[in-house]
Amino acid sequence: MSYKHITKEERLIIEHCYKKRLSVVEIVHIIKVSLGINRNRSSIYRELYRNGYKAYSKPLKDRKEKDMSKIYGWGVTTGYTTCKKYSRRGNKIILKYLASSANKRCQKRLVNARTIRAKMHKNRRLQAKVINLLVNDRLTPEMISMILKRLNRKSFYISYKSIYNYIHKHEKELKGLLPFLSKRKGRKKKYHTKRRTVNPDIIARSIETRKKSINNRKTYGHWEGDLIVGKGNSGYIATFNERKTRFLIAIKIESKTKEDFIKACNELVKNVGIDNIKTLTLDNGSEMQDYHGIERAIQGQVFYCHPNSPQERGTNEMLNGVIRRFIKKNESFKHLKQDKIDEIINMINNMPRKILKARTPKEVFMKHCRT
Repeated sequence: MSYKHITKEERLIIEHCYKKRLSVVEIVHIIKVSLGINRNRSSIYRELYRNGYKAYSKPLKDRKEKDMSKIYGWGVTTGYTTCKKYSRRGNKIILKYLASSANKRCQKRLVNARTIRAKMHKNRRLQAKVINLLVNDRLTPEMISMILKRLNRKSFYISYKSIYNYIHKHEKELKGLLPFLSKRKGRKKKYHTKRRTVNPDIIARSIETRKKSINNRKTYGHWEGDLIVGKGNSGYIATFNERKTRFLIAIKIESKTKEDFIKACNELVKNVGIDNIKTLTLDNGSEMQDYHGIERAIQGQVFYCHPNSPQERGTNEMLNGVIRRFIKKNESFKHLKQDKIDEIINMINNMPRKILKARTPKEVFMKHCRT
């Protein structure tokens, strides 16, 4: 059975019954008897939430009743006065419903949906721009949407959901674009591995001793580091990112040794300046355990994550995944040059981020950077 939209006659019945404070189950029964339409009660709930409107009562005086603000969600079971949600001022939010305004909202939503669906198909310049950003700049649909929004041109804007829908709808014609869409990966299977022997001095420099202001990303100059390994240990890339701005630096090193990692730390200092590094949080890898040498290089504190806990450097792990969009896991680093890595990192640092309010990591970093 194909779904049919709620009609004007149904909305009039919903309005009439809702004013009389009848339950949703009773409304469903009346629609079935009067119009012969068998609606599910969830359809009526959805109609009330989407096309109803909020009104506010007087502020609450009773403290006990005010604590009901902890109950989130709507409670439309026996009429509009049972909405269990409160504003910041303590006013009770009342959900009301009018058939005329509900019908207008529905029609407006339908018109907007048709316009957006046709926008990518009709506007060839927009289509070309989106495909160019997706394929050449390796941006996600969400990033593309943020870039187009910043242009401040209504005819040249499209939401990220519409980009996904357009590509999936024209899957046959645009089959080559599917690999460029960001994919969610399932959880990795846990394998039983031998426990690492951790240096007692490293335990003393645990991430647990790190300040709360660093954990909350409120202060600038705190970095995370890791190592990306090429196919068959053909080469290594040391990656460093600033926690607050998400700014990324990557340096190729020839071997997985403490000396080469310290050289990478020295290169990090050359690139960003000694004043812009306060702390560095690292993995427990053997190449990172010369904390005295690393601290001399960066002139700051070093902290270590717990063993087998990459989530404690979540931003760094995520950015390593972004690098892997350009350099695949089965790719050798033998002929990979630093110039190529710099080109990739520059592209990543110029990608707009939702968490940075559509700004790029480079923009935010340059604002905080101390020259």
